[in-house]
Amino acid sequence: MDEGRREAHKIIEEGRSLGENLKKDILLHASVESKGLIKKAKEEIEREKMKALIELQDSIADLSVQVASKIIKSTLKPDDHLKLVDGFLAKMMEEYEITAKVHSNNNGNGDQLEKVMEGYGNG
Repeated sequence: MDEGRREAHKIIEEGRSLGENLKKDILLHASVESKGLIKKAKEEIEREKMKALIELQDSIADLSVQVASKIIKSTLKPDDHLKLVDGFLAKMMEEYEITAKVHSNNNGNGDQLEKVMEGYGNG
């Protein structure tokens, strides 16, 4: 009978030991998995934050352009406006090595741009 009790006690102890080891493995796995989920969540939050900042910057830039445009329209004389546009176009044409030929059209509506993008992309 003592032999049976010792055998039962041994089996119970082995079961407890196995249960404790299983518990440690489960807790370790859960800890590693939770750290991975937290890391992924933080990365996603950072990506969304950067996306929101970029969208905000774009909105601010668009608004700034709209405000500047309204100010320019209200304070710039037509001749000065044409000089600004011509200067900008000349700079872009020079920078991108674009050639253009302007000629007067026959119906008296002013000048017309005949060829704008000749040589574009060769610069």
